[in-house]
Amino acid sequence: MGRFLFAAIFFVGLFAAAPAGGKYHSDRMDCTVAIPQDWAVDDSIDNRIRIYSVREPTVTIGIFRHVIEDTNRLESDADLGKAISGLYFELGIDSGLALEPEYTVIGPRADFQIEFTVRDSIPENARIMHLRGIVVQPAVGGQVLYLLLAEAPGDLDSSQTAVINHLLQSFEITIPLADDLYPSKNLSAYLLLLLLLGLSAFFYARSRRIQRSRNPLGRDSGNFWRCTECGKINHKENRSCSRCGETRAVINKS
Repeated sequence: MGRFLFAAIFFVGLFAAAPAGGKYHSDRMDCTVAIPQDWAVDDSIDNRIRIYSVREPTVTIGIFRHVIEDTNRLESDADLGKAISGLYFELGIDSGLALEPEYTVIGPRADFQIEFTVRDSIPENARIMHLRGIVVQPAVGGQVLYLLLAEAPGDLDSSQTAVINHLLQSFEITIPLADDLYPSKNLSAYLLLLLLLGLSAFFYARSRRIQRSRNPLGRDSGNFWRCTECGKINHKENRSCSRCGETRAVINKS
């Protein structure tokens, strides 16, 4: 999943859009976010939204939506921690924050965020990156991951930084959510196994009682006879025991 997120973050297309302002809502991505004045929105790519400053085009925020496949679904805090660590390492965050990421889980939602610096060979090209991640369990469907990635020059002034932080924190998910983030364990298989074991024990005990009983089938016992050699119950039409071959003893009634 880490490689997918890495590719999604760094290969977003750039498209023109008109300046925006106010609350922006996306039915396609099931979310809303506050758009400041002099900022623009581009939602021309499926499952992605690009928000950027008209005055400072190098300041951008990408919002990505990714449905987690059932085979990769998160089933515990341990799974969540490993997934976040993998994402951080893919982004080049080689620190203790990547090894032991901080996150919170409340009900059907997990939140994590981190700020880091991306540098290249030219120090002046350092970029400040702020990542916010949210994993939710919708009331219908599988888990969904939202990533918000803000990118800005390292010398960005504090006023623009405040705008970015406000924009990131204004993000909201609009679909109904389940009660818990992690899917409940499916107990049906275990219950079926217990039922089969219980039935097997019942029929085994019943078979043992029948084999030891003088009248193994109650009123129908006149249709059966017990082998005097091995104790096997046989139908009266069998003249010899089906287990050991002993011939049925004929009792003369006078």
